[in-house]
Amino acid sequence: MKRSLLLLAAGLAVLAFSTTLTPAQAALPPFMNGSVQPTSIIGSGSDTTHFLMDALSAAYNQSEGCELVSVNFPETGTENQCKPEAQQPAGTVTTENYDHDVAWGYFPQGSNAGRRQLCSQTNPRPAGVPFVTYARSSSAPDVGFQCPVSAYGNPTLNQGLKLRFVAFAKDALTWVYWAGQTPFSTNLTQSQLNDIFVDCTITNWSQIGGENQPITVFTAIPGSGSRSSWDTFVGGSSDVCIPAEYKDGNNTTPVACPGERVVREHQAALVEDDVCAPNERYSIFFASVGVHNSQPAAKASSLFGSVEGFAPTEANIQTGDFPFSRFMYNAYRLSGPAPLVNAQTLGFVGSNGWICKPAGQHAKPVGDPGLGTEFVKASRNYHQLVLDTIRDQGFIPLREAGNKCNVVDVTSV
Repeated sequence: MKRSLLLLAAGLAVLAFSTTLTPAQAALPPFMNGSVQPTSIIGSGSDTTHFLMDALSAAYNQSEGCELVSVNFPETGTENQCKPEAQQPAGTVTTENYDHDVAWGYFPQGSNAGRRQLCSQTNPRPAGVPFVTYARSSSAPDVGFQCPVSAYGNPTLNQGLKLRFVAFAKDALTWVYWAGQTPFSTNLTQSQLNDIFVDCTITNWSQIGGENQPITVFTAIPGSGSRSSWDTFVGGSSDVCIPAEYKDGNNTTPVACPGERVVREHQAALVEDDVCAPNERYSIFFASVGVHNSQPAAKASSLFGSVEGFAPTEANIQTGDFPFSRFMYNAYRLSGPAPLVNAQTLGFVGSNGWICKPAGQHAKPVGDPGLGTEFVKASRNYHQLVLDTIRDQGFIPLREAGNKCNVVDVTSV
């Protein structure tokens, strides 16, 4: 009975996305296509959520689902496909990655690059280039993240194209520093950060209680979602106070000073490796709290600073007391010109997909005291797996018992 209700609710959710079900597919789990080859779910974009989405993809790929057709030799073309539903064992898990679709992602090039790839999906595709089915974004979907109507000489290529941004986790940005100089205030106000990064009126550590040494400002490359967010938080372009010779893109090998101080986001190790600024204790940069907490190589020896008296802890980020918090998003082509999002991508990153759906729609083992629906063949509580995976990567899941993923739609201009 539970399964029947689950499938009915899920079927309505699929129809809401205008996915047509054939009679043979009507009984299939939501977002699945049954006895065909697994579908690729391909992400691109943000550096910040690259490792997070890799971890969630691995968990999704490894989740239990249908029993597969036996491998034949020679191959018959049915390999890696689900057996018909009538042949599935009792207790088969139907709520996770039933079809054993394969989620993976391209190496990060920034949130803006991922959004551009979604906007520029031409059909047919160039030979050997698959569609990007969703984009990772660490920046809010403001006007800069809308698709242009005109592209590639076609004035109506993206006419009416709507992107849906699904927020599934929280993060924060904060400034980072290095130990070693005379103790100074490790708490800065938003106004002081504006004066350091944008207005250039605080240029020496002595102005905030440190040594009489110039502040060496580093920032992230333009086009990254984190750079866009940081610029919003500090009230302007965060490379203004960096001298021109340190942001001209001329970083030769071996390094010839002056070196570059506009670097890849969150990579504090690049500050420590800069031979042109050997005393990193006089440098200031910013970082994702999630990346800093989960990737020791990225954070290197940098330390978190507080803002307005609040440290970037999970509790302060959740309550909003820490002022520089933000959502993490996945985006996809919702409506308008083809190609639109496929059902399998919706089943993973959609607003009611695997990452976002309520706990009761996830599987759990029989007798598990946690939230979820019992399945004989479930080896773990998948609701808890999603939460744990997000937290293990240093981020904060939005949903606990209910569906708390936030949705923002933007239409091409």
